[in-house]
Amino acid sequence: MIKNWLNIGAVSILSVSGIVQHVSLTSPVAHAASFEVAQLERDMTGECRQVHNDLAMIHQSRTESSGIVMDLSRGDKVILGEDGDLSGWIAVRLPGEGFVQARYLISDCERELPDVRPNLTAPDTLCINYRVSSTVGLNAYELPNPSTDERGRVYPGERIAVVGSPYFSEDTQTEWLRINHPEKGWIENGDPDTRIFNTTLCSELGI
Repeated sequence: MIKNWLNIGAVSILSVSGIVQHVSLTSPVAHAASFEVAQLERDMTGECRQVHNDLAMIHQSRTESSGIVMDLSRGDKVILGEDGDLSGWIAVRLPGEGFVQARYLISDCERELPDVRPNLTAPDTLCINYRVSSTVGLNAYELPNPSTDERGRVYPGERIAVVGSPYFSEDTQTEWLRINHPEKGWIENGDPDTRIFNTTLCSELGI
């Protein structure tokens, strides 16, 4: 989505080859080309980093409890907005301004990351329930806010793959779920106080 501004010469991409420092991370991708190995004595502002995890988001400040500027998908690219990370977070200036957890970034922006298939047979798999209209469906938005762009729709009986933890929006006073199957985006799940949700365990629906 941001390929137009990633052109040759626009950023300095740090090649994994030639880096001798070794840092152990939980992700095998980040282990091979981690963000931390780029902590050299030079200014990294303006360099490219690639997202290797669907949990990554751009936040307004260096904390997960801060507002979400936008969500990032595996393979998306960001441009750094400062020299290095602070408390595990680093500023980015494209595709949006804010802060990203450095552990979700790798230095090889030219590497093509394979898609990770979600496990839709796990016991805790959720399905869209029948409170949702079978004709209208449930919108999946770019961000957990109905004023943002619509990315698609999900319908009753469909299995969904949830990414990360539920997000409670102060604006809508509802819980939102980030999904990456069958659409990528945020869906409004319902009201935690009343426990009336738009999703149910697939097993409880007999699916």
